[in-house]
Amino acid sequence: MLPDLMTAEKLKELENKQATGLRQEDYIPQEPPRFITEIESMIVKELEPVRFETRVEPKEDPRLKVEWFRNGVALPYGSRFHPRYDLGFVALDIDYVYPEDQGLYVCRAYNSHGEAFTKATISCDASQVKPPLSEGACAMLRSLIQKDTIIKK
Repeated sequence: MLPDLMTAEKLKELENKQATGLRQEDYIPQEPPRFITEIESMIVKELEPVRFETRVEPKEDPRLKVEWFRNGVALPYGSRFHPRYDLGFVALDIDYVYPEDQGLYVCRAYNSHGEAFTKATISCDASQVKPPLSEGACAMLRSLIQKDTIIKK
């Protein structure tokens, strides 16, 4: 059984190249990257997760690199920002969004033959989020409600 994405024609092509003594470097695509799909702009509520995904070619190029930027600055990968790149599939997961995460997001793919970009914006609607009240604030609110009730009587 052939692995996923492996056709009989592709297998024959690889076998023929091996028979002629070509090295693995000879199989590396000699073309600049290009995005097959574009990332899409979105409007989200504060604290919602976000996912950008796209596809890039040539996916067989082991030297192809992918970078993400927000408003022209490289993203700080780690705590909330998680980039992924696997055989042409590219994604950026953001665990939760704050208003300061708004802006233009750019995905750059590059190799020795050139570069390609896809871009989109995130707008964050912070008005949808009601922050939880602290214990002290809850106690103060209860006290005000009680005083208001007493005054009305």
